[in-house]
Amino acid sequence: MGYGTLRQDDSSQNTTLASAPDPEDGSEEFEIHAQSISLLKTSVVIAGLAGVSFANSMSTGLLIASLPVMTEDLQIPDYLLICPYSIYSLTTCCCLLFAGSVADLVGPRTVNLLGSLVTSLSMLSSSLASNGTQIILFRGVQGVGVSMCLPTAVSIMTHTFHRGRCRTFGFSCLGLAVPFGFSVGLVIGGILTTASERWRLGWSICAGIVFILLLLNIWTLPSDENLNDLTWKKFKSATDWVGVLIATLCLGSLSYLCAVLNESFENIYKVQNILLLMSAILLVPAFVIRMASQAWRKRPVLIPNSLWRKKSFAGICMMVFLAWAALSGEEVFLSLFYQEIQDLSPAQASLRLLPNIIPGITIPPLVGLFVHHIRAHHLLVSTSVISTIPCFMMAVIDPTSSYWLSSFWAVFLGPVSVDVIFVIAHLIIIDAFPAQTHALAGAVFNTMTQLGPLVGLSVTAMCSHYVTANAGGDTKQGLLKGYRAAFWAAGVMMVLTCGVSLVGFGGVGKLGGAVGKEEGGVVEED
Repeated sequence: MGYGTLRQDDSSQNTTLASAPDPEDGSEEFEIHAQSISLLKTSVVIAGLAGVSFANSMSTGLLIASLPVMTEDLQIPDYLLICPYSIYSLTTCCCLLFAGSVADLVGPRTVNLLGSLVTSLSMLSSSLASNGTQIILFRGVQGVGVSMCLPTAVSIMTHTFHRGRCRTFGFSCLGLAVPFGFSVGLVIGGILTTASERWRLGWSICAGIVFILLLLNIWTLPSDENLNDLTWKKFKSATDWVGVLIATLCLGSLSYLCAVLNESFENIYKVQNILLLMSAILLVPAFVIRMASQAWRKRPVLIPNSLWRKKSFAGICMMVFLAWAALSGEEVFLSLFYQEIQDLSPAQASLRLLPNIIPGITIPPLVGLFVHHIRAHHLLVSTSVISTIPCFMMAVIDPTSSYWLSSFWAVFLGPVSVDVIFVIAHLIIIDAFPAQTHALAGAVFNTMTQLGPLVGLSVTAMCSHYVTANAGGDTKQGLLKGYRAAFWAAGVMMVLTCGVSLVGFGGVGKLGGAVGKEEGGVVEED
């Protein structure tokens, strides 16, 4: 996609965005008006968008750390224990494509601000919840709000900053906000859970952060130029809403199945879940047929089938899905390993998981600064191999071994691959979509990051449950064998990630540079 070059005006110290036509053959020119943005406002825009992701991720860390205390205070039954976590992923995954499609028509600023308001109010409501049903409901609403913020943040980045270091660095800031926020949430949650009801303060803090950023973004985010030209007729015809509905139903069905399987593997044998699985499977070819029909009739296509024939696009989507699936399973069972096998408290377990913040806050900015100097293929392969090691390390670990000589390295090296993939995936997926649909492109990426953990948790939980049940039940030795099986399953997913990185990106060179330079982000297929 061509968004012009990014150059620095030495006299005024303003970042100048110069328009340029799209260089891809057969694509429609989508020219963004030139504008000058001060360095201060550039920083504030990036901080405002990344800050919402930070606060949202922080709330998830709070939930993980304080869930035992919340369960007692709100009297959440055991069969609903995981629902406050899974309902959020379910609603986010279901709404992303719809929110992205609406944002491309209405404008990303409007949808982002609305999403921030919904997110802030839902977090505040969670701090006031009086029972389990309310916290589950408010977490579901939070997922809807976040689904409006995630894809629009990507679109605002691409429409505000032309291709180059500034845009790439913005993506990297979105990447570092997630692990940083999650780690801060774990720490604060561990501190607040020392007394009953104090967990509510953490949710109030998150709500306040998002609301302050909402006020900041009202001032800093660029206006939506296409909002004034929008008509109901254009809204109905400019997007394939039937395709959005098919994709949403499919993703919602898969997300729900993963959520119920996380509660109990036996749920798969229920008739309604079997029918739901069959429906989700049938919706996949239905979506492909719908996309082919729309293309043949020369009508708007949500995700063209031709995109999946591009190795770089299909490969990066698979890598995002697999890497996030492996990491989510690994981190959950690392926490269980510390608490159930090594008999540590939730606060102590949270502290042992903190080293993953180091790669989370250092790698994305470094990738953003240097990705245009290094071949993306080499980065993807090397970091995927590095993150495969911790899974197999934990699969054979001695529970009595020193933390610093064993599990520390699993915690530290596990997130390396996703931190690199986060930045590179944005660059590749954004280039695959027309400039008019970059919110949809952001929705595709974030759908993979939400669906992957749900599937990863289901697979690792099923493996652990099966092995534990055949190894003495809930004894410590049986649990250890089950946890090792979960780490083996996560390792297999990372091996698949390595395989995709080896065969899917041989023609991908340097990404993220300005248009017209050698490192301009052009993806060449073999």
